[in-house]
Amino acid sequence: KYTVNRSPEGQPRRKVHEMSSEIAAKWRTMSEEEKDIATKVELEHLHDRRANREVGEHRVPAAAAQDSFLTLEHVQENLKRLNMRTGDEHLLITTRGNNKVFHKPYIFTSSNRVVEFFSNAFKETPEDMGYRMDSFMVSGVEGLACMQVQVLLQLKKDISQLIFKKLRKAKVGCMIYAGFIDTFTRCYGVVVKNWPLSEFKNPSSVGTKTELELLLSAWNTGTAYFYRMPPLEHREW
Repeated sequence: KYTVNRSPEGQPRRKVHEMSSEIAAKWRTMSEEEKDIATKVELEHLHDRRANREVGEHRVPAAAAQDSFLTLEHVQENLKRLNMRTGDEHLLITTRGNNKVFHKPYIFTSSNRVVEFFSNAFKETPEDMGYRMDSFMVSGVEGLACMQVQVLLQLKKDISQLIFKKLRKAKVGCMIYAGFIDTFTRCYGVVVKNWPLSEFKNPSSVGTKTELELLLSAWNTGTAYFYRMPPLEHREW
C-alpha cells in the first residue's frame, strides 16, 4: 500500500516541483504491478469525478443554469453547421425539469421555415410552445392552464393597445367599443373598415386565441383600419 508522506507538524508543506524528482526516481524503480496498485485508486477517483461533471446532478441552481446555457450553445452551433452542410431543418426546445433551476426556455430554429410550419400546424410559435412546456414541466397541468390564461390576457392587451394607437392616428383620443357608431361615427365621421370578426367588441371580450390572433393580424397588416370620412361624405352618411 502506498501513502502520501505528509509534512511534519509545524513544517511548511512541500511543493510539487520540490518532490517531482524524488517521485520520478521512485517511479522508475517500481515494477508494473506496483505502478498499477499505486495508481488504481486515484484513477478510479479521477474517472468518477469526470463522470460526475458530465452526468452528475448540480447542487447549485446557478451552476445548473450555466451548464445548460453553455451546453445548449454548443448544440446550437453544431445544428447550425449541420443545416449548412445538409440542409436539414431543426427545432430545439429545452426547458427546466423542476422549479429548483431558474432559466427561461431555450428555443432554437434552424430557419424561418420551421417557424412557419409551427404557425400553420399548431397555430403558435415555437417560443409559445417552449413557455407552455416549461409551465407544464414545473407545475403540471395547472401551470399549463395558468400559462395559457396569461398568454390570452397579454394578447388581449397587445391588441387593445394596437387598436387605440391606430385610432389616435384618426385624431380620436379615446376608444369606446359599445356604441361606437353613435360616439365616433356620428360625431366624428370615423368608421372601422374590415373588422375581421362577426361582432364588433372589445378584445377583452373575445374568447378564443384563434379569434384574437385573427384580430391582431388584421390590424398589424393594415387589413383592418379606421377611416375618417371627409365632411361631405360625413354629412351624406
